[in-house]
Amino acid sequence: MRPIKTLAAAVLAASFFTIPAFAEPAGRTSAAGHGHAKKSPAKRAKLRQARRAAALKKAGVDPRRAQQALTTMNRFDAQRKPIRAEMRKHKLALRALRKNKSQDKAAFKRERDAIKASRARLKAIRAQKRSALDKILTKAEQAKLKAMHHARKGRHGHHGRRHHGQCK
Repeated sequence: MRPIKTLAAAVLAASFFTIPAFAEPAGRTSAAGHGHAKKSPAKRAKLRQARRAAALKKAGVDPRRAQQALTTMNRFDAQRKPIRAEMRKHKLALRALRKNKSQDKAAFKRERDAIKASRARLKAIRAQKRSALDKILTKAEQAKLKAMHHARKGRHGHHGRRHHGQCK
């Protein structure tokens, strides 16, 4: 009887140590394992607005000019959105051509040219946005915002808070 109890206790103790090894790490909620569920576009836009407003306030921009700057940023974001969607479509088409090992050089050129044109349009919109913000914000305020932006991006790299399996 004693060996059975000892064996049962050993199996039970071993299961307590092995179950956590197979469990998903704490804090991960999404199936992708990035530590967060994907936010809706409306929620992401709202968070972006709050982040921008906080940065403008921290840079010392008065509320009236901060609202003008936010309105300007939103206007240019709305212009960029369809161009980015179009560029994404062309990138996916180019990826499909590569994956299928297509020999259609004209299709490759067409997709690459479309991506290049989209990039040029985005660059022009960024320049317009910069010149519009130059009229609203002072050079010192712009410098503070740029420093905060680089500090934020430097903390998390180019792709924000994505961990790619390395939770910190």
